[in-house]
Amino acid sequence: MNAAVLRLGLGVGLCLAVLYTIAPLPVLVVAAAVVVFAAGLRDLPADERRALTALLTIAVALRLLAVAAMFFRYLPYHYDGWLGELSGDGAYGVSRALRTRDLLLGVPTNKYDGFVVTDTYGANLFVSLVTVLTVLFGPVPYGLRLLNILMFVTGALVMFRIARRAYGWLPAAMALTFVLFLPSFFAWSISLLKEPLYFLLTAIFLAGASGSLRSGSIARRVASGAVAVAALAAMDGVRHQTWQLGLLGWGIALVLVIVLSRPRVYLPMVGAGVAVFVVAAWPRIGPAGLHALEETAKIHTGHVMTLGHEYKLLDPGFYYLFQNASTSTMTLTYDEAARYVLRALTAFIVVPLPWQMASIRELAIMPEQLLWYALVAMCPIGMVAGWRRDAPATAVLVGYLLTTGLVIALTNGNVGTLVRLRGIVTIIVVWISAVGLCSALEAVLSRAPRSVAPWRAIRPEAAS
Repeated sequence: MNAAVLRLGLGVGLCLAVLYTIAPLPVLVVAAAVVVFAAGLRDLPADERRALTALLTIAVALRLLAVAAMFFRYLPYHYDGWLGELSGDGAYGVSRALRTRDLLLGVPTNKYDGFVVTDTYGANLFVSLVTVLTVLFGPVPYGLRLLNILMFVTGALVMFRIARRAYGWLPAAMALTFVLFLPSFFAWSISLLKEPLYFLLTAIFLAGASGSLRSGSIARRVASGAVAVAALAAMDGVRHQTWQLGLLGWGIALVLVIVLSRPRVYLPMVGAGVAVFVVAAWPRIGPAGLHALEETAKIHTGHVMTLGHEYKLLDPGFYYLFQNASTSTMTLTYDEAARYVLRALTAFIVVPLPWQMASIRELAIMPEQLLWYALVAMCPIGMVAGWRRDAPATAVLVGYLLTTGLVIALTNGNVGTLVRLRGIVTIIVVWISAVGLCSALEAVLSRAPRSVAPWRAIRPEAAS
């Protein structure tokens, strides 16, 4: 071996050893990032690989600059009690992890520390991950931010690979750019919140679920299904009770793929079966469905009564007396329930309307709210165009959006909470809406003279 190469290798190894000693978690994150990005760029044409590399480089660099700015901004606060986070949820997770570390290492604590560590409130898979890393490496708030960046960008890459295979390069690249640079998603990715992990697991679930519905070998479909189930179990650990929503959305996707593969044959059969089932089982499913809506309405009233900017979905009389959701005696008639559902679905799309914004913080999200309206407008077009291009992928996305969006719509009553939770849907809607935008542009540009050249690149077929 050449002596110069040997010296270079030794120097690099020594530098890495020093870096790992000083900051082990960031070094591990960087090593994982190299593997993830190499996998994300695999098998792409050279021009697409260059464009994607540039996009990812800019996205990661901006996030690293933001984390560095935070480090220097809060430098005076870097003492033993510094949690590295100012927001409530992020600070709670770090605080809980540090308390656990103290208990395990025998550091003097008090009874309240033991209560916080064992409290079921706030217990989730992300907090457990933060706890494990804190016990292994000590207080690492900035290392955790780098890990969240990696998980968020990895989730975006997984969704990009799904969309590129299903719809083509241009819609996938447009949606990826939106996800990487939308300000609220940018803030998610550098926070100490659980959203990046949940997004990554959601992307893996959607990839596995769509793979299980594709034609191919049984072994490959079973393997994809197993990946989806594992991701769904982990998602439930991050956000409780998402297991049922994921399975229901997956089931809806399966029904859509089967029925719409031969609609003339299956649609009448399904319609007749549903009609018979409803007529025969209405004495049971009617009251059960009404009871389920009463439970979501109780959660909604709890959100209305919290601090912040509320919005109401029920008839006015339900808000005169505040009752805790767990002890509420609220009952709904079928008419009241129908109005509640209709208002919830409408509010999910339009709240907050520009003239309803009541604070500087809400005014700051107005550009994103207008983008949300545009995404909603493009979504139906994207569903139709996406179905023609790749039915399994589109069915899984639609099934996930229907179940998740419905639960968020029915249980919320606070504008800030709605905007944050609606991001879970927005980050998936964008991949369908990008297809709708490309299809709309194709329809417009197809009427232009052929000299308007590169419009053909918009077509998913040309980008595959």
